[in-house]
Amino acid sequence: MRTSDPNIYAVGDVAQKKNFFTGTPMKAYFSTLAIIEGRIAALHMFGGVSLGATDGALPAYSTVIGGKTFAAAGLTEEMARKMGLDIIPIKVETVNRHPAGLPNAEKILFKATFTRDDLRIIGVQIAGPKSIGEMINFAAVTIQLRLSAYDIIRLQFATQPLLTASPLSYPLHLAALKAIATQRK
Repeated sequence: MRTSDPNIYAVGDVAQKKNFFTGTPMKAYFSTLAIIEGRIAALHMFGGVSLGATDGALPAYSTVIGGKTFAAAGLTEEMARKMGLDIIPIKVETVNRHPAGLPNAEKILFKATFTRDDLRIIGVQIAGPKSIGEMINFAAVTIQLRLSAYDIIRLQFATQPLLTASPLSYPLHLAALKAIATQRK
């Protein structure tokens, strides 16, 4: 986060960002990214820890409209195709409770995009109940860590019938399994 002047650091909106996927400069005004950059700079200035810059700006969003939550992280299918990537888009539909017949169970619509050659996850979009707000954060981490579908199906996570989708139908894992099956065809 150090500038060309070794005594000056830049974070947040004044610091140049690079695209997580392409490495090219981009505008990115995310508060989470500014906080990460601030922590990196502070650790370097006051703790002598050199973490380097971030891996680039990875778009991750969530919002609530009319009582329904929408969230996205990484690339959409359209963006990936425009970049010339050979991809496998996967759609999964499940519910946020298990079993699905529990009171207040709500539908989750989940879409993930994987690269065809190495099955690396590069994008996720979700619509559903409020619980997908944390689900998109989990998905964003898998993208940032450049995990493959094979890595994802080995991830451990907490489930609870009133709080999460069933471990048999957790959308990220279902999408990973479907991507593997699709690639093998």
